[in-house]
Amino acid sequence: MSDDEEQTSLSSYTGLQILAVILPLVVIFKYFGRVDAGLNTGLCLGMSILAAKMRWRLRRHIWFWTALAVVLAIQLVFAVRIPWPHWWVSGTVLLPFGLASLGLSLGGIALAEKAFGKPEPDDDDSQDSEGTGLNLEGR
Repeated sequence: MSDDEEQTSLSSYTGLQILAVILPLVVIFKYFGRVDAGLNTGLCLGMSILAAKMRWRLRRHIWFWTALAVVLAIQLVFAVRIPWPHWWVSGTVLLPFGLASLGLSLGGIALAEKAFGKPEPDDDDSQDSEGTGLNLEGR
């Protein structure tokens, strides 16, 4: 299977995978009478899963999963604690909160990658003989 076929197969069912994870969570919150907290938690969890899918190439690093878990835990504390109305809220009202959640997740992953990730060499030709990375011949 080539990389293009693998990317297509990974991304074609992402929405269904996110829904399959979130739906039981919302049902559990509904059972306990906290539908508002269930929707907030589902929104945060869905955006964190989307962030993980966007940075899926980092999945083999333990710091990736640790950063994602820490950011998700911080978001879930706020999602459960903030009181939301018990009536229907439109998607346009939830969009900024979803985007903020996605931004926090991607930012946490980027911060962890910068702190713990190994820098990947861009190009071997850009290295000089001493390995400093300064290419003085190509002025």
